[in-house]
Amino acid sequence: MSINSTQLAKSLYQSLAVNPDKESQIVDNFLKYCKSKGLQSLLPRVVWHLERMSTRESFGKSLDIIFHCKQSEEIVDTVKSYINTAEDTKVNITIDENIQGGFVAKYAGKIYDGSIRHQLQRAKQLMG
Repeated sequence: MSINSTQLAKSLYQSLAVNPDKESQIVDNFLKYCKSKGLQSLLPRVVWHLERMSTRESFGKSLDIIFHCKQSEEIVDTVKSYINTAEDTKVNITIDENIQGGFVAKYAGKIYDGSIRHQLQRAKQLMG
């Protein structure tokens, strides 16, 4: 079985998350392991994966929602529920009159486009 850069990055990321106080030791052992298995050529991709994982984690700390106009807390809670955010997620709301209706949200590195324009485009694509 061959080991790839994604597997290495996930392993290192999880080890560091569980034992942040042992960062230096974990990284040293990780590098020794890579050297002993001849995996040094994968290290640039491991770093790339680690950067992506870190970015995703930081994105997940807040929910950015764009509405056409001010919305009630009930609507905001509905969007949070639809996206399945954590209960303590910070919500940033922006008003953009270019959104004709619905919403566009960004959470955990993903974009959720619930705008009317997007829904009409999808319907047009489905109709051929």
